[in-house]
Amino acid sequence: MLVEVLPPEVPGDAPGYKLKSDLPASESAKFITECRKLAPDPPKPTVEQLRVIYDRWVAERDCLQGLGYTPDQPSSFEKFVSDYQTGPWMPIDGVDTSRWTDAEYRRAKEECTLEMFTRA
Repeated sequence: MLVEVLPPEVPGDAPGYKLKSDLPASESAKFITECRKLAPDPPKPTVEQLRVIYDRWVAERDCLQGLGYTPDQPSSFEKFVSDYQTGPWMPIDGVDTSRWTDAEYRRAKEECTLEMFTRA
């Protein structure tokens, strides 16, 4: 089984990954499941690290607003911290990104970064 690293769709995006294998899909799935079991749990971010993320996301939200979108108001920092592990407020909340054209996506990514957002 090989892992192919795919280039980011837009500068600033994380690279993508694609598994290549000549095994049947059911066999490949077993390997993937076993590999995931071996991966360590990511460390929980500190309050200071969460403040940096929150501040960056507020700036990304404000940037989207400057592009003419109407994202939801950010949660309080305290709520952001308490919700972080299960799904915090995000800068794209309230923006229907599923309707973005490729050009709109590229513009938002290039101008606002949207570090945590990539297209599926």
